Amino acid sequence: MSAPVSVVIPTLEAADRIGPCLGALGEAVMEGVIHEVIVADGGSADAIAEVAEAVGARLVITPRGRALLPTAARAWRPCSPNTSQKPRPARL
Repeated sequence: MSAPVSVVIPTLEAADRIGPCLGALGEAVMEGVIHEVIVADGGSADAIAEVAEAVGARLVITPRGRALLPTAARAWRPCSPNTSQKPRPARL
């Protein structure tokens, strides 16, 4: 059974700084400590999509602006650790 914890990282124009953080979290995913890493991006114009993809993180993109990032973080509904059900995206 995988870990029932997902880590959500809100970002905005952070592609050049987020690599070490995502790398460390990727190791935790591989070790089974956390289930997944979700990068909630607030409409960046940088290469955050490529950075997230390179480490296997899930990317959720919202319209530009940090005020919407908490909504993006809630967009993934958790599933019960006792089922094989995967998280379902919610409407933003």
